[in-house]
Amino acid sequence: MSDLLRETLQRIKLEDEADARKFANTDFDMVPEEYWYQLSRPSIDAGHAAFLIANISPKAKEDSLSHKKRSLLADARMLVETCQVENMSAPEWLRWAFEHSDSPPGLTKEKERIERVLLAFDRNPGKQQKAELDELHQALKREQAKNQELSRRLENTECALDAAQQGEAEARSEYENAEHAHDVTLRELRETIESELLPPLNSDLAKARSEIEQLKLDIDKAKERASYRLLTAALLSLLEEPGRQSGMKQAGIKKTILERFSTWPGLKIRTLDDMFAEANDAAKEAGTAS
Repeated sequence: MSDLLRETLQRIKLEDEADARKFANTDFDMVPEEYWYQLSRPSIDAGHAAFLIANISPKAKEDSLSHKKRSLLADARMLVETCQVENMSAPEWLRWAFEHSDSPPGLTKEKERIERVLLAFDRNPGKQQKAELDELHQALKREQAKNQELSRRLENTECALDAAQQGEAEARSEYENAEHAHDVTLRELRETIESELLPPLNSDLAKARSEIEQLKLDIDKAKERASYRLLTAALLSLLEEPGRQSGMKQAGIKKTILERFSTWPGLKIRTLDDMFAEANDAAKEAGTAS
């Protein structure tokens, strides 16, 4: 149910409740046509009689009565419970209530009103027939007015319902359009990422991977060179140890290598100096690390 329709129904409900309270708390004799029609009835039960004695319309809703009216109705019911007769005419009920000596205190003021009503009724006995006819006309007018009011409310409710349905359709259309726009934007974004952003990123990623592999190779080669240097240092150390047959120093080792392998290309004294220096440095570093 839309908010507009809910608000319309709530407003109609509040108006009905306000009308019911106003009707219930209006003195019944202030509605002369219906009041005299009730007085003209030849037989009413004790329940209806209590309403007439309390000057409340029998059609009033009790939960709409004010505290004062509710108290009067309770006193009137307490009074009619003492009557041994279940049904009497309306004037007979009023006369019995007026003449009853043990009426509750709250009905004292109502007795004065009842006395005036009985005097008026006794002075004009033909008022009963006129009241019945007037009540029929008034009942017809009330029904016509009620039908008009119901038609008006029905029309307002239908308008509110149409507006709510139209609003719902517009909201659904806006949601569908927004959903379609979201799908289009998402698809375009995905295409942009795949066609424009991913290729450079993939290229950079491949390049980075290649550089990493090259670094690994360089590290491995560096490790190999370090191993060669350590191996050279170890061989030199073994050759220099006292007691070995050679007993050669590094200078003698260089000289012997140059004499024995002079035909090898690139084998120069400077090369051997560099190799021996690197081997000595590697040995020192290894000794420090250990």
